Formats: sequence, C-alpha cells, structure tokens
Amino acid sequence: TLVTLQVYDVTNSVSERTNSLIVGVNVLFKDTMSLGGVFHCGVEVNNHEWSFGYCERGSGVYNCRPMCNSMYTHRESIPVGITPLSPTRLRAVIAELQEEWPGHSYDLLARNCNHFSGAMVEALGCGPIPDWVNALPNLADSLLTLSATASTPVQYFGTRLSDSYISASSWFSEMVGWTNEEEPDR
Repeated sequence: TLVTLQVYDVTNSVSERTNSLIVGVNVLFKDTMSLGGVFHCGVEVNNHEWSFGYCERGSGVYNCRPMCNSMYTHRESIPVGITPLSPTRLRAVIAELQEEWPGHSYDLLARNCNHFSGAMVEALGCGPIPDWVNALPNLADSLLTLSATASTPVQYFGTRLSDSYISASSWFSEMVGWTNEEEPDR
C-alpha cells in the first residue's frame, strides 16, 4: 500500500492578509531557499489521511479524506514509500499511535502534526519525511531552548540539533558567521 505525505500551507487564519503572508513565507523559505516553512502535514494510507492536533482530552490523532483537510490549503503530495504492513497490522499501528499522541501533548514547535507524520511514516516502515517539513519549527524551538540555556550557540548546535533540521542550522550559522570550530564573540 502506497504511503503519501500530504503537505498543506497553514492558512487557517480568519485574516486573508495573514494567510497570504504565510503562503509568501512558504514560497520564500521552502521554494526559493529550501529551508522549510509553516506547514501542516498528514499521512495518507488506504484512502485515509491521518494527522495530529490539539484537544483537551483523548487522542489528538484524527483522519480526513486525503488532500481535503478543510483547515488548510493543500500544497503538495509526496510519496514516502510502500508499507509492508497488512491491513490488520496497519489498524493496530494506528491504534498505538492514537495512544502515544494524546491531544494535550501537542506543542506547536516541539510535538506537532509534522512530528506525528514523521513518526507514523516510520511506524509504517516508510520514509523518512523531507527535512524541510519541520525545519522552521525545529529551528524556532532550538532558538527558544538556546535562549533559556547557558551553553554557547556552537555547543548547543553541535549537540542538540536533530538531523531533521541540520540544513536550517547550517544556514543560520552561515548567516551569523559562526563555524563549528570557533565560538561566537561574547
């Protein structure tokens, strides 16, 4: 069974100006600079699209028709592999994910729909999802964590960043003129 990552621009604001700004950011950062953007993702398998969002009680895992999440604007479909799982095992994996991803555990930067999509794709024996999908939230989370720690940015970037956003951190380091061999001026 084919597994497809469905990627959306986050255009659920009531303000058309905000929605246009987000699409513009996504075009600039993802399409022009290959650094990611502000995206929502779901995983399509067996004609259902599974994703994750906030709720006070119960699982944050939900499904909708593929490419039809009404809260966002569909951007692109990315095949991520063919799952070897039987329909019975697939249902069991989804049930496990529903337990592991309660809605109250949602965090915009550190545990969002894109993190869930990566975990689901991996659980299905496919993937990985592209690094750019979560690069911007991961970079923002890292910068927030960095500001709350006493370690230097070089030490932090050297030990804390996951592979999913090394390209974004490399870009950031180049922008501020840091290298892995030197410490920034204090």
